[in-house]
Parts: sequence; C-alpha cells; structure tokens
Amino acid sequence: MTLNVPPGTTLAQAVIGSGYVTQAELAQHHFGVFGQRRPIHTVLKDHDRVEIYFPLWIDPKMARAERAKKPPMRST
Repeated sequence: MTLNVPPGTTLAQAVIGSGYVTQAELAQHHFGVFGQRRPIHTVLKDHDRVEIYFPLWIDPKMARAERAKKPPMRST
C-alpha cells in the first residue's frame, strides 16, 4: 500500500493512518523500516518502506513437523 503522509510523520502515525493497526494495538506489534526494527516515534523519510511485524500464529518448526507427519499426496 502506498500512503502519502506529510513531512514529520512518525512510524506510529503512518501505521495508524494505514488502517492496519489501531492506537490500542500499537503495543502488541513491532515495526520496522526497510527490514530494520524501529521505535514507533521514528520520523519517516521520503519513500521509507514501513513494515508491521505481526506475531506468528504457529512456530515454523512445529508447522513443518506437522506437515512431515502427513502422508505424501499421490498424483493420479
């Protein structure tokens, strides 16, 4: 999503403006700019790529182990 924001906009203001996270949900997530975690008071620059890190629903190792338990699919 492309979001145009005025100069001086913080990371928190941008993610709230995107609609993906509410003010109440800010503490539940981590945020970053170009793959680097940043605090929510970080002031954004032109063309910054903001990232919202949501918690994982399942541990990737456990998900892989569960998939490995299933019999392989046969092709007909």
